[in-house]
Amino acid sequence: MYHSKRVLQCIIAFSLIAFAERAEAYCVGPLDYASFWSNEFADLRVPVWVSISPIYPVSNTGESPEDVARILLEVIARHNESTRAPKLYFAGFTNESYNPALVPFGVGAHSALPAGITVHGLSCADLVPVCKGDAALACASFGIRGTGPASVFDDPVGFVLLDCAENTPWALDAYPDMAQVLFHELGHALALQHSDRTKAECEAGNNIHGGPVGGTVAVMHTVPPASFVAYRSWRRDDVEGLEYIYGAAAPNYEISWWDDLTYPNYPNEASGSSLRDMGVSRTAVVSNRLTSGTQSIATTATDGRVLNLVLDEFGTESPANIADRVVDPGPEGLAWSLPAVAMSEDDGQERVFVAWMAGEQQDSVMLTLRTAVRGSNSLVWQYSNYSEQVATNRLAAGYDQATDSFVVTTLDRVTTEIQILYFDGDGVSSGEVIPLVG
Repeated sequence: MYHSKRVLQCIIAFSLIAFAERAEAYCVGPLDYASFWSNEFADLRVPVWVSISPIYPVSNTGESPEDVARILLEVIARHNESTRAPKLYFAGFTNESYNPALVPFGVGAHSALPAGITVHGLSCADLVPVCKGDAALACASFGIRGTGPASVFDDPVGFVLLDCAENTPWALDAYPDMAQVLFHELGHALALQHSDRTKAECEAGNNIHGGPVGGTVAVMHTVPPASFVAYRSWRRDDVEGLEYIYGAAAPNYEISWWDDLTYPNYPNEASGSSLRDMGVSRTAVVSNRLTSGTQSIATTATDGRVLNLVLDEFGTESPANIADRVVDPGPEGLAWSLPAVAMSEDDGQERVFVAWMAGEQQDSVMLTLRTAVRGSNSLVWQYSNYSEQVATNRLAAGYDQATDSFVVTTLDRVTTEIQILYFDGDGVSSGEVIPLVG
């Protein structure tokens, strides 16, 4: 049920300002892939198609095209919320197909495919010759159409090839997980290589290595890990690899807002107001406070710092000083995924609550859930780390007026069940994890 006086909705607008590259641990392709994709898609918004062609339709996976598209939409959303570039969007279904009879991955191949990335389902007989590995769940690559030299970026195409149902019983609640594998293969189509390669192994293939020589446990690990829920969204080193490849060409985003007076219809974006000079690296989340037009907003800066501000229904921003919007200036104040935010109801002691996943390491799937609480008229935060480590960098937050508590939800990395955590007004956890079983 929709109930609100006025709701502030946020999107991302952009200006063409890039920020300095960061690098942690990755293995990426050696070519100028930003030019490869931007030659056809100047704004680095790349379409992703689902094949329903007679050759290699996604129905070979045992799932319907509609179900594959549903999973793909979620994967695209999680990609877009974590990376500045390239942005992906679901372009629909295509009757055109990858043709293995053409020179694979080369100039002149894939002449019928639409520009962008197309997801296919292989026949059981063709997985090994196409993907070059009898244990492969899937494979992916890209090619350049046209007759010119390979250095000419002309009409780029990428493709993801998923194994057939007979070889791979795809699942959504067990391994192998189609969402996780789609993430991995889309990474290959965007020029990410296997991140667990050592520096020598990576560079032996003429790729570019960054970070520790021993590699990382990110989504782009050679073999998708069994903790599939933790890998349904990019992790730190995947994001760093994409930033290395596309960072210089990526726009610098900023938040726009408007009064949504026509819900559930889409608002007029032209009437939006920009929060200028506050560069962000991903979209914003809003506290969804029901009894007031005043909302708290959380996002991350271009350097990964968690940001927070309060915006009232007239567009007044607080704190006004952009530097004061940094929640945690310390080493645990960095996040490579969306933070969560909630705001208490107006009881004369409004409080702002922000939660994020901190401490992401290159050799472990585990994360630290960190929280911060402040009064809406104060710049002093109270910090706390949740006592148990978590593994899934998916968070949401809300406020329970009945108990005057902040509520955080995340996902169990094994069962995928939603986990509920309660925090008091000072941000102190009750310590109890409540799973939504079933």
